[in-house]
Parts: sequence; C-alpha cells; structure tokens
Amino acid sequence: MSGRFTRRGEHATRPGRVVIAFPLFAVALISASAAKPPVLPGKIVFTKDLPLRTGGSHRALYLLDPNTDRTRRLSAYPGDESSPMFSPDGRRILFSRSAVKGSAGGSVWIYDVPTRRFTRVLEGEESFILLGWVKDGRFFFSIKINCHPLGLYVCDPKTKSRENVPVAPEMPGYGASVSPDSKELWYIYEPPIETTWQEIRVLNVATRRTRSFGKGTAPTLSANGQYLTYISQNKMVMLRSLATGKEVPMGKADDTGSPTFSPGGRYIAYLTGKAAKTSYGIFWQQVKIVDTNLRPIKVINLRCKTQTISW
Repeated sequence: MSGRFTRRGEHATRPGRVVIAFPLFAVALISASAAKPPVLPGKIVFTKDLPLRTGGSHRALYLLDPNTDRTRRLSAYPGDESSPMFSPDGRRILFSRSAVKGSAGGSVWIYDVPTRRFTRVLEGEESFILLGWVKDGRFFFSIKINCHPLGLYVCDPKTKSRENVPVAPEMPGYGASVSPDSKELWYIYEPPIETTWQEIRVLNVATRRTRSFGKGTAPTLSANGQYLTYISQNKMVMLRSLATGKEVPMGKADDTGSPTFSPGGRYIAYLTGKAAKTSYGIFWQQVKIVDTNLRPIKVINLRCKTQTISW
C-alpha cells in the first residue's frame, strides 16, 4: 500500500492501489483480542499415581508450573507421599510419607522449594493428618490410630516439638484449612454415627471454642480470607464469599475435585477429567484454572492419575 499527499492534505492513491483505513477503536479491539493470558503466580504441587513393579501403585509428589505446564518429581521415595500443602509464603511444602512396605507408622516432611532440601519434622508409629500452616511457620496436625483421628497438635518445625491443643471431644478429620490470620481452624467433624453427614466446624484457636458452619466437607480458605470452597451436603462444590455470604456452585463433587486458591486468592485451581473411581476415591487427570468469578483461564492435562493439589 502506498500513496501521496495532495496540497490540501488529502491522501491520494496511485492507480491500481487500495488504501484500507482502520479506525482507532478497531485497532484497540484487535490488540485486546490478541492480549496474552495472565501470568499465574507460584507453583502447584500435586500427587501422581505411579505403578509399582511388584503390582499396585504409590503416590509421588510433583511440582507444576501453571504457566508452562512443565512438571518435575520432587523425590524418588518408594512409599506414598500425600497431603501436600504450600506454606503461606510459597517457599515450603508440608507433606506426609507413609512407611515403606514391611514397616509401620509414618512421618511428616517439609520440602524447601528454593534449595530443594527435605527436612523430617515428625516420625512415629501413628499416621499423621496434616491440617494447615500457621502464619508464624508452625502447622496444625492430628494423628490417626485405628482409622480414627485422635488429638489436635501444633508443631514447630524449627524445634521439631509438638504441643497439644485442648479442644472439644470431637477431633478434626481430613480436609481442614487455617484462616490467613491463623486465628481459626476450619475442620471436618466426624460424627460417631456413619450415616450422619459430616459437619464443618470452626475452632477459635485462642478461646478453644467451636462454632458450626453447617453440613459439608473439604473446607478451603483463600489466602486473602475473602472466599471459601467446600463440598455441600448435596455433593456440590460451592464457592462462597465470606463477606456477603453469597454462594455459587462450581460443579458436582464427582466432576470437581480438590479446589485450591492461588497465592493472593485471585485464582482457583481444581481437578477435573475423571480418570478412575476406586475404593480409595476418585482419580483425576486435568487441572482447570478459573478466576473467582469462575471465568475459565486454562486447562492443564497432567496425563496421569492424581487426587490432591495445592497452590
């Protein structure tokens, strides 16, 4: 395309040439449509189901970059690694290991992401239920004996010491979350009667008093304290604004697994793409990322079976 300006400032084309003029608003629309997707913060840790040569499988921990979709395994541990959860600053991953075949008990470890170093902080003949980080670097946990949670504790990784937290007779089960200010522990109350639906309760750490949130399971709080996800009694994954109380469904529990918030609480990642359903629960093969308005950002195909993620 070429042309010349006349004396009066008019643009004249040469014979056989065509001039196409784009209004400024059209250029802006084209630029907006070509905008890059948002840069997602941090990393996502997930469990990957790996086959064993002797038959069966075990769970290993992997790190996922949500921007490049690249993954890497954290260790070559031959037993199960489970319940991973990022620290509030995103530098450490708390997780548990089951004892290798032929021995009893379990252990709790912390993986330092920048240095790639592992530190064992707890070990015993019992199994450990990890509940959540405290902002001062400690974490809540419970122990499991004969398939039942028993006792609530807080552990200081620096000294590797545990402190008992006296609470009501009920003990927190799997699927707890600590508020960003570390003043509350949202946990699942396991009723003594199996036919009774689980209940989400909130423990005030200072007063040791509890209140009921309602029927449900798997509570997860955002890092900014504005949102909560949980599984309702009708088996729907719900997103709730804690400021307004407004709830919207994210999907059926059989189609939506392990919601986790990004650092800052702007995005939500959850498992989808059912790979298998066994007596151990549902296995997934995809990670879907949305914003808190549930607008889709991207879908990552893990090409494996997984049950747990943490952002």
